[in-house]
Amino acid sequence: MAFTKFLFVITLITIASAGFVWEDDDDLFPGFSDTFKMPEIPEIKSLEFDDIKTHVAGDNEQYTGESKSSYSSSSTVNGKTVSSGGVSELTNDGKAVEEKVMEYKDGD
Repeated sequence: MAFTKFLFVITLITIASAGFVWEDDDDLFPGFSDTFKMPEIPEIKSLEFDDIKTHVAGDNEQYTGESKSSYSSSSTVNGKTVSSGGVSELTNDGKAVEEKVMEYKDGD
């Protein structure tokens, strides 16, 4: 056991004095970033609801666009809570557009 402790202490001293320190130039691994450059990632435009709804598939293009959204709200009117909400679903297969809307309100 004493020999194991001795080897452990010697290992720690060796690691501490091994000279793994380099200049503080905000480069974690010197020379690494020069070897491997990250590729530029182009900006990706987000699709808007109208983009999906109006897209028509071109020749040899397979397109499927889908948008789903929902909302809900509640308010207190004359001491009574009134709730409402809705769900909307839009699908476009490149040729036909189908839109479904469901809305609700307390008392309906």
